[in-house]
Amino acid sequence: MCRSSSISLMRWKSLRSFLGPLPLRTIRVDRVTTSFQLGRCFGIPVRVHFSWGIIMVVITWSVATGFLPSFYGGWSQLLYWSIALVATILLFSSVLVHEMSHCVVARRGGREVRGITLFLLGGISDLNEEVVSPGREFWVAVAGPAASFGIAGIALVGFVIVDIPYVNAILGYLVVMNIVLGVFNLFPAFPMDGGRILRAIIWRTTGSVSRADNLASRSGNLAGIGLMLIGVYLLVFDSLFVGIWVLGLGWFIRSAALSFREGQWEGPHLD
Repeated sequence: MCRSSSISLMRWKSLRSFLGPLPLRTIRVDRVTTSFQLGRCFGIPVRVHFSWGIIMVVITWSVATGFLPSFYGGWSQLLYWSIALVATILLFSSVLVHEMSHCVVARRGGREVRGITLFLLGGISDLNEEVVSPGREFWVAVAGPAASFGIAGIALVGFVIVDIPYVNAILGYLVVMNIVLGVFNLFPAFPMDGGRILRAIIWRTTGSVSRADNLASRSGNLAGIGLMLIGVYLLVFDSLFVGIWVLGLGWFIRSAALSFREGQWEGPHLD
């Protein structure tokens, strides 16, 4: 019993340290020299910021040295790193699908879609923020988490059907991370998808977009402060990288929420 509990705790700590990039809904992204266009998907420009390379390396390292050895022992270092690289690439592909879902639904609703950028904290959609109805805002916000849960479901089916350890390792990682992506983004704090869903519901219920904006921005401000405090704790007492990442994410969310409340939010300036 004790041994089983120890193994479970070890695996949980391993999972906790691999919380990678999270898709973040934003309003605008400056096209600057520190990012380059990777290509187009459904006619939507996909850009990569230089900071994306940092998180790519860190996640690959953490998967190769922590996640995989915790669940699959006895493999060679080359195999660990090879599988970790594939898993990380597929994770970022999942983030891209999440953001692309937002963009496709937004474009079908008549909103201008300027592109998607992958960066240190995850992915951001460059959308025209002129929303004409709470219903359209709701469906655009829901599209991302729905895509993440869909990917997790497909990966889970593959995990159950396939009996190849190397493939199962990748599929299992995708199941866990896409569930994390979906659940985290449903947190009701602007500019997370959950914050936009909350905004749409309040807008629909009260009929006041200004009241919806105010409450959504307040939730984002509180969530940002909370994440920054958690980040400081992790930085001091646990993982340096995870602490810095959570601290940065909290700062990003709080800055976005405050700027949105003041009517000045134009997305992060990736320069």
